Amino acid sequence: MRKAGPWIAAFGSDEDLGKLVTYTEIKDPNIRAAALNAVTHYAGGPVAAELFRKTAAQGKPWPADNHIWSATNAISMGKYGLAMLADGEALSQELGPRLGTENWALSSEFLLARFAGPPALPALEKMIPVRGFAAAVAIGYVGGPDVVATLGPALASDDLDTAVWAARGLGESGQFAAVAPLVKALASPHRLLRSRAALALGRIGGPEAAGALSGLATTEKEYLPRRSADQALKELGLASGVEKELAGFVPSYAPANPRFGADFPVGKWVPLGRVHTVASVGETRCAADAYSGLWLRYGGCSGCYSNECIGYDPASEKWFVVRPPEMMGLFFNETRAAQGCSRGMAFDAKSRRFWINHAVGGNGSPSNGAMLPGQSACAYDAALDRFEGNFPDRRRIGGEGPTWYVADPTHGYIVTEWMGPTTVAVDTATTALVDLKFEGAPDLSHNYNHDPAAYDPVSGLLLRFVVGGKYKGKPDLEGLWLFDVAGGKVRRSKAGHPEGKHGGANCMVYDPLNREILLFLTSGAWRYDREKDAWEKVGDGADLYGVDVDPQHNVFLGLVKGSLAAYRYKAVPAGTRAYYGPR
Repeated sequence: MRKAGPWIAAFGSDEDLGKLVTYTEIKDPNIRAAALNAVTHYAGGPVAAELFRKTAAQGKPWPADNHIWSATNAISMGKYGLAMLADGEALSQELGPRLGTENWALSSEFLLARFAGPPALPALEKMIPVRGFAAAVAIGYVGGPDVVATLGPALASDDLDTAVWAARGLGESGQFAAVAPLVKALASPHRLLRSRAALALGRIGGPEAAGALSGLATTEKEYLPRRSADQALKELGLASGVEKELAGFVPSYAPANPRFGADFPVGKWVPLGRVHTVASVGETRCAADAYSGLWLRYGGCSGCYSNECIGYDPASEKWFVVRPPEMMGLFFNETRAAQGCSRGMAFDAKSRRFWINHAVGGNGSPSNGAMLPGQSACAYDAALDRFEGNFPDRRRIGGEGPTWYVADPTHGYIVTEWMGPTTVAVDTATTALVDLKFEGAPDLSHNYNHDPAAYDPVSGLLLRFVVGGKYKGKPDLEGLWLFDVAGGKVRRSKAGHPEGKHGGANCMVYDPLNREILLFLTSGAWRYDREKDAWEKVGDGADLYGVDVDPQHNVFLGLVKGSLAAYRYKAVPAGTRAYYGPR
């Protein structure tokens, strides 16, 4: 079927195509997928159109669970097929009533905006209160004289998602009439909206936009919108005058959210609420931007493989979509890590960017990243809302490639979890792969291991906590290993390993305010005592999947069974500066 299907779809009669369509309903998922792929990519005409309508109609209104791992990916492919056969008003009639009913691989608002144009606007406007993260920017993409009247009010939405994507949509429209509402949004209490409004003004340009951006750059107190304004001016060919201040900015404990003030509990996990998702949570990875103050997660499993990027702003306790799952690569002019789970993700304080790497899984569908096989690595700058790639993401060692997961801001490295005498890292300044040599290093290149690890800028050591049982036949590898990055040597710690389990994502983190390394296990939170080379229990345990620290609010933010929770190791005086090593 995989070989014959495309030929039958492309050159067969309507009768032949009708027979091929019957194979999309049989039990065998592989044959079903092959038949649907053949019809979608090679066929046309009324028989194919009817199949596309039928498959597209299978979805349920969002946020119903349409996110099931399936070889056919039928709902998205049905909509995609309709877009290949119709446009304008005809496509709007086909897809307009079905917006938001796709599964994990597609945001059909983008599909409709790209191929239908102005006739799509009525259907897209109805979706703003439902799926603002997709509908608002799709409206901006279509543009036109009414875009400001449609998206301007959305900037004041209580749903931060809708507001920030309305800002992006207005910037996408390029309308000078959008400048006034965006300038007003610069006074929003939400720093993320101020940031995204500044970026949108930078896309539109003009004297009024430039004046507003200059004012924001000099008066804004938060790093995130201030740097957004600075970069927007830079891309307009103008200088903000605050470049040196931004370059010299050091994160510090200066809570914008009173919940995380001096009275926040110490030594225990405090639930903050359910994790927001468009498609899936599953084996996701997380990291926190110490400068912009945003906590991000990328990817996910739980019934599907996703490349969604979801953010959380501790200042407002609001969730927002950085990018929805978008496997078709239809909309964003960027390359980012493709669908999958078990990826590497880390924030680097030197480059001030997230680094996101190879992910296990995916079905080969076209996507931003999967279109170039093996090159699914990227970096993300939160202040610019910009993904950059492709980068040389891995060298294969065994069945799967290594994932990046530890940032060394002293030397500007993102270190892979496949560590040994020769350990591959990424130079964040050049995005090139480099080989780090470690004398005496054990072979820790084992797939799906995800040992907790962290770089300690105080000692210059990279710590890796090896849990027993994962390296079959090699019990001598258990415990804590200390990698001297500058000296190129490795030694085994005497600290051993506390009892307890850790999650699949990284659960060892450097606290830049207290200058301590913490390991989070089900048995408790453990501090590494450098002088005694020993572990000290300092708090309660949790069934934690992954965690990173927000120095602005002096809390660790982690995933606990599909929810977000916060933990504080120690209270610090307001104004305490974060330390990431010699500047």
